[in-house]
This record gives sequence, structure tokens and C-alpha cells, in this order.
Amino acid sequence: LLLWMLLCEHGLEYMLHQEKQQHEMAKENINIKCHDLKYQIAQLEAMDDRAQRQSSIRELEQSVMIYDSMVETGCGALDLVLTEKSLICEKHKIKLSSMVDGAKLNFLSTSDIYALFGNALDNAIESVCKADEERRIISLKVFAEEQMLFIHLDNYCAEPPKFVGEYPVTTKDNDLFHGFGTRSIRYIVQCYHGDVKMSWSDYFFHLDILFCIE
Repeated sequence: LLLWMLLCEHGLEYMLHQEKQQHEMAKENINIKCHDLKYQIAQLEAMDDRAQRQSSIRELEQSVMIYDSMVETGCGALDLVLTEKSLICEKHKIKLSSMVDGAKLNFLSTSDIYALFGNALDNAIESVCKADEERRIISLKVFAEEQMLFIHLDNYCAEPPKFVGEYPVTTKDNDLFHGFGTRSIRYIVQCYHGDVKMSWSDYFFHLDILFCIE
């Protein structure tokens, strides 16, 4: 049991470090793609070949899609996570909707925002990808009422997951080295003295997080 706890602790620390690096790389990649747009536009102006121009226009349209996916919530770290996950959802034809007051998340560290929302959305994306295209739905809400901050995430889930206690267990073969996403969410919420609840009803998986804020 002690060895398992140590593995979990070190696994969580390693995963949080990796997630921070991953999101920093995603931010850099988004900036590079946006920066490249002006060069693609300049090339279009110099092209005489019609077929080549049409091909370049299609490439440019794909690049411009990144602007359609840019999210502004009032929290830079969450903007990055949502932009990155929106592009993934676009690729997999997932409908991701969000109503987020990101300014209320200023009590969370940047790395914890990356990990908390990144893991929650990764789990949701993995779940809905198993469904038919028209059922690939994810909804995120973040809002404050008085001294409470609510985070609510729904995603379509045809079959109820297996729960042990209050939390779902991984469906992957080796549960020792999987399921860190859920553990990370729980760990971060507990660090800020919050509450987390996961449940399933009416073909949707629900994640609810509650924090007390000043």
C-alpha cells in the first residue's frame, strides 16, 4: 500500500509537470501558427498560378480556423486550455460550449488551472469520442454566486461508468498507471479546500467542483 501511495504521489507530480510543459508548448505552437499567417498572405499576393493560389487559399483557411477557436474568458491560462481543447474538438467533430467567468479563477495557480481543466476536458473528450457524431457534446460552466465558485462540466456518456466510492475508475487495463487525471482533479481541489463530485445520469457524466472564495 505504501509503495502504491508513493507511486501515485510521484506520478501526480510528474503528470502535473508534464501538463505544464504541454500547455506551454501548445501556447507556443498557437503563437507560431498565428505569426505564419502574414507570410501566407504575402505569398498569395505574389502568385500567378491559379491552381497554386487556390491550394494556398485552402491552407490559409485552415490556418485562420485557429482564430475562430481562440477563447477569451478573463483568465489567460484557461483561455489557452480552452483554445487547445477547442481545436481538438473541432478535429473530432465535438460540440464544446462554454460559459465561463475566468476572472473568478485568480485564486488558482496557472499550473493548477492547466491541470484541473485540462484533465477534466481530456476525460470528457475521450468519453464522447466513443459516441456517434451527433452525440458528441461537452458543456462547461464556471460562475460565482456570493462567496462560492461553481465549476460544472457535462459530457455525453452512453454507459454509466463504474464507481468505487464517489469516483469513477479507469476502464484501461492497468489501473496503477492510469486514472491519474481523476486523481489530479481531486488532489488540486483538495489543495484549495474545495469539494468535487462526479456522477452520471440521463446519459451524461457530470463533474461538479465547488470552491469558497472571498
